[in-house]
Amino acid sequence: MKNSIIHLLLVVLFVSCGKPSGKKEHAIKTDTLKVVSKTKAIEKEQVVVEELKSEKDTISIDKVNATSISIKATILSVKEALIMPSDYLTTAMTVKTVENDTLVFLDMGGFEKLVNQDISIKYKLKIGEKLLVCFDCTTFSEKVMTHDITSFLSEVKFKKLRFKKYIQDEYIDIASTYVMSKEDGEVSKFLSNNNELVSDSIKMASSFFNYGVVTTFYPELENRQELEELLK
Repeated sequence: MKNSIIHLLLVVLFVSCGKPSGKKEHAIKTDTLKVVSKTKAIEKEQVVVEELKSEKDTISIDKVNATSISIKATILSVKEALIMPSDYLTTAMTVKTVENDTLVFLDMGGFEKLVNQDISIKYKLKIGEKLLVCFDCTTFSEKVMTHDITSFLSEVKFKKLRFKKYIQDEYIDIASTYVMSKEDGEVSKFLSNNNELVSDSIKMASSFFNYGVVTTFYPELENRQELEELLK
């Protein structure tokens, strides 16, 4: 009997000491839900990227320099999509042009009725983010992945940069910022899909090295009002 009482007291003591407070437990659950939510969002984004991937890896300089582009296109889909790394949920309209380019325009809710229709679009390309793809390199032949489904990529350019600061995004690695300086002292910010890049941060900060850099470009629709007329 005595042994049973001692055993019971030990169990009660263990439970009372080991159980976190209700407030702390709630905080842990909240943080866990945030991480799970972000993870699911990223997984969803990866699926969307594969579905909407352009058939061209890089965009020509001629198109980048063009003030605006007018072309015939077919609307493939109008549906909700998560745009990374900005973690932006919106309605994306995906079109295939007669030149076989796949373009994605954002904030296109209400255009679902135009799916499978042939339309005329007018757009211009805007400069987006700059991505670091390699460190201490002079060539880069791998396929560059972009997480922004609207984006086209430029060819890889090589620049001499020196690492200054790494700003870690709380949840999404690809949204983390690399602050880099040029030899003339100018400071620029970059993103990167290479999550291992910052592992050599001590060496990166020690001197100037060659980095492979790509610039992203995204299409901005200019004749939205004309398309709205088709809905009437």
